Amino acid sequence: MTLDKIKTILEKNRYYSEHKIEHGLVPYPCLKVLLEDQEAEDYYLQLGFIPGIDDQLDHHKLMQFFVPIVSVDGDTAPDISQFLHEINKELALPAFVIDLNAELIYYRYTLPIPHDISANFENQFIEIVELIFFQIVQFANAIKLASVQQ
Repeated sequence: MTLDKIKTILEKNRYYSEHKIEHGLVPYPCLKVLLEDQEAEDYYLQLGFIPGIDDQLDHHKLMQFFVPIVSVDGDTAPDISQFLHEINKELALPAFVIDLNAELIYYRYTLPIPHDISANFENQFIEIVELIFFQIVQFANAIKLASVQQ
């Protein structure tokens, strides 16, 4: 499995993506995928295979999904941790995170990707992308609002 194959799967399903050597907090090659919403703000999903794990797994690679949500002030950021916890405990894919060192709230999810891809996996992969996008659209504005009210 390669990023080119993932790019092909995404583009077959009308997701625009481009290769990045590294981007932001994702310090390895990734795809930057535009998540467009006509009624909300657009977001960029960064997808990349986590390096150095392949030796530990026989049949899979680990792919990280990363979506920056909002920058936060390091002094007030701890107050929003409980809010993120409350959101995460209700989600199918709980993955909203605050990084106090980076002063950033983001969504990060890791998925094992099999080396041999079937059509069934392609459908499951797109469903996961769509679920992540749905969760971002549903909660990002509330997270942004809570981060400035702290």
